[in-house]
Amino acid sequence: MILCTDRFLTLHELSQLLRRESNGLRKNHIKKLLEMKKLRLRYPDVPSHRNQAYKTVQ
Repeated sequence: MILCTDRFLTLHELSQLLRRESNGLRKNHIKKLLEMKKLRLRYPDVPSHRNQAYKTVQ
């Protein structure tokens, strides 16, 4: 979560930085962090936005 404290990061960027598969990262980690309100979406009204990115909730 420290990675996206200062700026929004896309799933692709996170997967490269963490060396994880995008699908597994989204299903196993990002989804849970969003549910726990630890991350927020750049485009909350369009969850499947092609440029969706994530940022840590302060």
